[in-house]
Amino acid sequence: MGLLLSGLIPGVLLAVFLIVFQPFGTDAVDFPGKTAFLAGYGVIVASTIWALNILPARFFGAERWTVGKQIVLVLTGIFLAVTASYFYVLQLGGTASWVSYRIFVVNAMSIVAIPVVGMVLIDFYLKFRKYDGGARSFNLRPPAEPKATATAEEVAPAFAITDDQDRPVLTLSADKIWNLRSDRNYVDVFHLNADGAPAKTTVRNTLTRLTKEMPAGFLRCHRSYVVNPDRVVNVSGNAQGYRLHSPDFPDTPVPVSRGKSAEVLAVLRKLDG
Repeated sequence: MGLLLSGLIPGVLLAVFLIVFQPFGTDAVDFPGKTAFLAGYGVIVASTIWALNILPARFFGAERWTVGKQIVLVLTGIFLAVTASYFYVLQLGGTASWVSYRIFVVNAMSIVAIPVVGMVLIDFYLKFRKYDGGARSFNLRPPAEPKATATAEEVAPAFAITDDQDRPVLTLSADKIWNLRSDRNYVDVFHLNADGAPAKTTVRNTLTRLTKEMPAGFLRCHRSYVVNPDRVVNVSGNAQGYRLHSPDFPDTPVPVSRGKSAEVLAVLRKLDG
């Protein structure tokens, strides 16, 4: 929904503004299909913003994405949309020139850029409040009762993590695993080694396949991460969403997809209860 609105709102606002106020001399020109033509500018802006919101998700990790990069992305999208709109208006007649292009870009950017950047900042603030507040609320929960030492029968049985040729690469119990992180055709397994120290083992396999082979209880919290909820001690939050933390693995927090936030917190609260 957020992606849809990111392009739909500025596109609709621009289309309505052009149709109602008809600035830059458009009120003095009349031609068949004028309203639909003016609305076309909104379609161009919306389509460009959608495209530029999808591409970073494929080429940049969410962990490195910032509000500053988002603003640059949006402004780049607006500039490209304005450029497309300039050539779009030439379909009515006229010859392209640097002078007319500069005037068109300055006028259009002055209308669209400020409100869109404002929307990005407001969206950032609202998301930050939501996830930071949710994390604080979770971390204020009463401390869990200390668990009794497991008996021999209660110790988690060992299982094998295999590669894409079904060859065992790592054998350990589920309670030793913190998380699994997908990296294309490889999966990084963060776990405690035989000495109880944090370690990482890389396996050539897919996260989906490994998840199916693992014991029940692991939680798919992100398209690239599976976490052991029993090892989550606290949660942090910012505009990007929640992050799960374990004191045994301080350098490897696990991100939670915004679409899975409520589900993940519900599972964690249930485990604490």
